[in-house]
Amino acid sequence: MNDEPDLNIKLPPFTIQKLFVSLTQAMDWGVKQMNIEKLWKKTKGKGITIAVLDTGCPATKSADGKITVHPDLKNNILLDKCESFIRSEDIYDYCGHSTACCGVIAAEDNETGFVGYAPEAKIICYKVLNKNGAGSLEWIEKALRRCVETKPDIVSMSLGSQFGSYNMHQYVKKLDAMGIPVICAAGNGGAEEGVNYPAIYNESFAIGAYDHKMKIANFSAIGDALDFAFPGVDINTTWLNGGYTHISGTSFACPACAGLVALIMAIAKDEGTIPKNAKNTLWIYDELKKYASNPKKIDTKTEDWGWGYIDIQKMIEDKKMEVAQLTVGNKPSDLFSKASKYNLIDRERLNLLTDEQINNLSNTLHLSLNDKMTSLMNKLGKKYYPAFAIYVSHEEWAEAKTILKKNLKKITRAKYCLLNPVRWYKNFLIHKSFS
Repeated sequence: MNDEPDLNIKLPPFTIQKLFVSLTQAMDWGVKQMNIEKLWKKTKGKGITIAVLDTGCPATKSADGKITVHPDLKNNILLDKCESFIRSEDIYDYCGHSTACCGVIAAEDNETGFVGYAPEAKIICYKVLNKNGAGSLEWIEKALRRCVETKPDIVSMSLGSQFGSYNMHQYVKKLDAMGIPVICAAGNGGAEEGVNYPAIYNESFAIGAYDHKMKIANFSAIGDALDFAFPGVDINTTWLNGGYTHISGTSFACPACAGLVALIMAIAKDEGTIPKNAKNTLWIYDELKKYASNPKKIDTKTEDWGWGYIDIQKMIEDKKMEVAQLTVGNKPSDLFSKASKYNLIDRERLNLLTDEQINNLSNTLHLSLNDKMTSLMNKLGKKYYPAFAIYVSHEEWAEAKTILKKNLKKITRAKYCLLNPVRWYKNFLIHKSFS
């Protein structure tokens, strides 16, 4: 009697161009093209854990019981937490697919092989596909349920099917409600097959693949459900037995997205900007969408690119201009110098600010204010005016006003008058910008 469930989940067909051994470290074209290394100045993904549901752990076990993890992943795989949901197979990867996906996400920055998108993130491997790359809905459902229990920061699934299940969808919904993004390969069946399950669910992120010429791969699944596109053609990554491969498929665009999301989440955690009352992963989706660019130069979602590819340079430039980055000293002289430094003298416009950014800034400075200023800020709803204004204490305010009066025309137009905070605040809400 065969106790195995129906093997109705499969790997999207992927292409291995070549296998090789690497004695030095290089950077894949996708990491370069997306300017990922610029984000590494802030974080390399430390503190973020990704659950990879695939063909198993990138390690081997010898006859004498010695376990050897791929040298490019040995410090980033949480081996003791890896688990196989296939009764007849242990946790190790005999197919190579999971090893390749893990390398795209978190291959270490260690002078050998290739470096991943988030080289300091950690990975838990949940084995749901066997050595032939086939799996069942039951195995995936069990792994997703485990994710609900263990609460990784991100779930990455480079697998798919033409149909889903009620339970699989419910677990994806649950993870989304917990603020855990479920990032999925859209599939490699092109326009004919369309976006596969579970990528097609509204609560998951459906990722297509593009090549180094900025063209959507001819194999990449497309359709209304597609969300974003990431590098997925001719990707260099880790492979079985400590080797490396040159490989293509949406399977490798998916972990590229997971790696970038790991960086975004790590930065947000460090800066305390993850919404405290986030009920789902919409803030992550909106962050990607905010910096997505469609090569067709249109602002709408398309069937082949979704919202487009992620423009990291745009993200970097935007973050540099956020008011949340402003810090000021205690003295009125510091007040004016900071105002000048941040271009409040008609030389340059600050980017539009979100309510969340303003609120985060106010929360950061809240403890620094005296009772009178705190009371006024609370009355206005904590969203007040920039750091160089609200940071000034009551005792310094008279001297500060003198400095500001002398330089008022240089600092700002009258309608943004800093000497009348209530009026300034109301205008700020309307215009959301300096000029």
